[in-house]
Amino acid sequence: MNNITVLAFYHFTSFPDPGEIRVPLEILCKKNKIKGSILLATEGINGTISGKGENINMIMQYIKSLPGCA
Repeated sequence: MNNITVLAFYHFTSFPDPGEIRVPLEILCKKNKIKGSILLATEGINGTISGKGENINMIMQYIKSLPGCA
């Protein structure tokens, strides 16, 4: 049986150039077979994603490492 985790999140912070964050995050999500959507804007991040639990945890650790997201 495959266990899938669904995670919904948002965080208000200042991203002067959201496009700079988008590409590495997209590559990491594809590599880890994460499905869903993540919206990046100058005022923060918002998303709902799903995947294997360990992969979701990896993505969240990456997001927490972004400026202003600790």
